[in-house]
Amino acid sequence: MELISIHEFIVVLIYIATLILGVVINCFLFLRSKKIMLVQYFFRIQALVGFWIVAKVFTVISPDFESLRFWKMVEYFGICFFSVELLGFAYIYKYKRIIDKKVHGVLLMIATGNYLMLFTNDYHRLFFRVIDMEGTIKGPVFYFHTLFSYMLVIVSILFIVTSQVNKSYSRRDKLMLALGLAMPFSST
Repeated sequence: MELISIHEFIVVLIYIATLILGVVINCFLFLRSKKIMLVQYFFRIQALVGFWIVAKVFTVISPDFESLRFWKMVEYFGICFFSVELLGFAYIYKYKRIIDKKVHGVLLMIATGNYLMLFTNDYHRLFFRVIDMEGTIKGPVFYFHTLFSYMLVIVSILFIVTSQVNKSYSRRDKLMLALGLAMPFSST
């Protein structure tokens, strides 16, 4: 068995620390909060991020192609559905009601389609043209998925920033809020 590099070890350590911190914070919030829909969406988002982080750790330390492929599938489960649930959260935050079930259903169907394209990638190579231990070459469905996800993230950020909850914020504060929400996505 081959040892992982120092860089990979540090990356794994950061992911694990983030996951542990997230679990602790979410447990605290769950115990202190009421069972309201906004909080339920928040926990859905956190669960998807949890999937994403755990799978990312195992993707980094995968010793062979089969385990890499498996953990990529798990990782993208979190990624494919994250933006839809973020939009649901942001919609409730702005409008104080749940997003229309038909709209949510269509968005979930698109996210599911993206995930199924990844799941069946071996047959058509449209999500990833190449996936191996050295890296990936993305296909057209990957770019569709990315465009779809980022559009939902941008709309979500706009909903959160323009919510009446934030009406007392100055323009500068709203800009800082938007930048703070967008920063994690700029690194991907």
